[in-house]
Amino acid sequence: MKLLIKTADISNVSRKFEVADRWCDILCEEFFRQGELERANGMEYTSPMNDREHLDKPKSQIGFYKNVCIPLIELLQSFIPKLNDIFEQASSNLSKWIDRSNAKKSVENADELITEEQFQQTNEELLPKDDIVPKERIPDFKS
Repeated sequence: MKLLIKTADISNVSRKFEVADRWCDILCEEFFRQGELERANGMEYTSPMNDREHLDKPKSQIGFYKNVCIPLIELLQSFIPKLNDIFEQASSNLSKWIDRSNAKKSVENADELITEEQFQQTNEELLPKDDIVPKERIPDFKS
């Protein structure tokens, strides 16, 4: 019975991703407020989830899904096989969090990539300033 109640408590992870994401925002706000109360009382954060400034939402959700949600749903599903849809949706949501995390990493690493303009500028800098072969010596293949 406790397993069923706990699974119901975290059931938002098994809703459509847009709903699960919105509930995540609501819960994060609750954690942030807790963190603000902790800091106002001179305490350290009791959880990294309470730090509004440094939370990596996709990363936190990946950890929550992998370490809590998926194992809990799998265990419950072993007793109630008809819960496969819940497991499938939670797994799908986990994949979307992973995609968001990877996209965030790509954006964070974008400063290491060069733009098309920078590429063209680099090419121009590498090209010789003077013609290596005088234009009059280049054959005209049009005729």
